[in-house]
Amino acid sequence: MKMKRPWLPICAAWVLGYLAGCDHPSSQSASESPSEKIQMQAIATVADWPTFRGDQQLQAYSPGTMDEELKVKWTHNLGQAILATPIIAEEKIFVSCELGLLAALDMHTGERLWQFENEFGFEASPFFHEGRIYIGALDGAYYCFDATTGELLWENMIQGQISGASNIVRVAVEDGIREQIIFGAYDAQLHALDPETGETFWTYQADNYINGAPAISGVGHVLVGGCDAYLHVVDAASGEAIHQVYLNTYVQSSAVADGPTAYAGNYEGEFFAVEIQTGEVLWTFADAIGPFSSPHAVANDLVVASNEDEHLYALNKDTGALHWKFQGLGIFESGPLIVGDTVLATTANGYFHALNLETGKELWSLDLGSSLLAAPAVASQALYLGDSDGILHAFTWE
Repeated sequence: MKMKRPWLPICAAWVLGYLAGCDHPSSQSASESPSEKIQMQAIATVADWPTFRGDQQLQAYSPGTMDEELKVKWTHNLGQAILATPIIAEEKIFVSCELGLLAALDMHTGERLWQFENEFGFEASPFFHEGRIYIGALDGAYYCFDATTGELLWENMIQGQISGASNIVRVAVEDGIREQIIFGAYDAQLHALDPETGETFWTYQADNYINGAPAISGVGHVLVGGCDAYLHVVDAASGEAIHQVYLNTYVQSSAVADGPTAYAGNYEGEFFAVEIQTGEVLWTFADAIGPFSSPHAVANDLVVASNEDEHLYALNKDTGALHWKFQGLGIFESGPLIVGDTVLATTANGYFHALNLETGKELWSLDLGSSLLAAPAVASQALYLGDSDGILHAFTWE
């Protein structure tokens, strides 16, 4: 592992992101469907990093500060490429792998506590809620495990691969409050399941694959992009469309919710701010060259997005004005993460960059020597990052 100081950007070969499967977007116009006017309450984060972007809104932000020098805490070889961000809960790390391994490790020592194997593989990150782990696989199997023992509690098979992580929302219904696990899939549907039993409450039909994870807004609306070129705003109680916002071409990655606004990028280098309640596009940034195929991070007055043109873009949340951009050493396959005032981002060439949030100036970079296709997770002054050789790295900055 090499620690590097700021370097001069260089050109790298153009490659496509590892997520695939979007067909040509539908040409239908955006429409609205009525939804029940039910006030919904989002559930607070229940662990340090329970989903791949840290919270229900998918903001990828953690408070605190980071020193420049990271120290290796431990490493663990899982033997399969890690394509998804690990999650952290109950002092354990839960990580999924390309060839179907799902493992729980002790966050302090890296000891493997339990494992499960699906022969078709995982691209999605696990999701933790109230002592359980939820994850979908590439064969369409959706699993629920006991987070402590690894016992399989239930399984629901759907008709399409699952590439995105799950989320949870609490909704008001006639007989009280109901929790729902939410995820999208290649059957072009958003699924809402009972977290206790796996029973399906509702499905929402898009016109093409759903690659990314759903974000939950502050009032409980579900936000998800689709390969049908729409940002779908869905009523979490009924599963009906509130808005279908046309964003010109594939929306391959997850949107992020921030107060009244959602942010999403498309596959032609356009990035959008959308008012959640009305579906109005507030602004569009169109100066990137490649696709916005990874999720985004929000902190202070900025939204930070990675593009396949090898740049990070920091945009003003209110206006879309470019605040700074940074060229990395390789394509940013995963979305950035923000810890305090430090932006962290990884590249397919194996580089891990740390930038100042306000200025975009590089603070340091690590060369891990293996492709980094997933963002790290952070908790308790420690950071966990998987690579394409199957190594899970644990760092600390205490």
